[in-house]
Amino acid sequence: MRKLLYIMSVCVGLIYADTSVSVLDATIKDKAIGGVEVTFQKEGQSSIKTKTDSKGVATLPTPFGDDSANVIMILKKDGYASMAVKCPCDGFVYAMSPVLENLDSLRVVLQWDDQPKDMDLHAYFENNHIYFSDRHGDKAYLDVDDVDGFGPETITIKKRKNGQKYVFFVHNFSSWAKEIRDADGKYTLPLDKL
Repeated sequence: MRKLLYIMSVCVGLIYADTSVSVLDATIKDKAIGGVEVTFQKEGQSSIKTKTDSKGVATLPTPFGDDSANVIMILKKDGYASMAVKCPCDGFVYAMSPVLENLDSLRVVLQWDDQPKDMDLHAYFENNHIYFSDRHGDKAYLDVDDVDGFGPETITIKKRKNGQKYVFFVHNFSSWAKEIRDADGKYTLPLDKL
């Protein structure tokens, strides 16, 4: 009898396992966003909804009994760009971008796993190189620099210049010990070859 009860409790525990996600503001380091509507959808089934708490965390029983690519999660909050992602989602942190006010603006948000610890987002454009050592440029800036995994790293271009080429790239700072630098210590890349 005990063995049967144990097996039943394990099965019930598997059915009712929780899925938990966290939501941060992509432009302010470690700022949690409360009140985000989190919707899980699976074809042929009713949606399941919840909201993030004041710490930016939403927890609910695993929707539809699985946390797989068959499940879509949608994040919505006024003032932020909505997101839709394919699960699995449990344990992930999502960075939502505040809505940009100007149609000529642009924001790039980089997120990654816990390894490598330090990924750097860079932006190159006419006489500008935005990155952790040079956070401000012509109507552009690095909003967030993350050095301990997951991100986000975010660069915002407040007003794009017509006809201007913008190049974004990711640098694995954790493992690239020797950067390419010029005599003045500035990063060098042949932009004409990008």
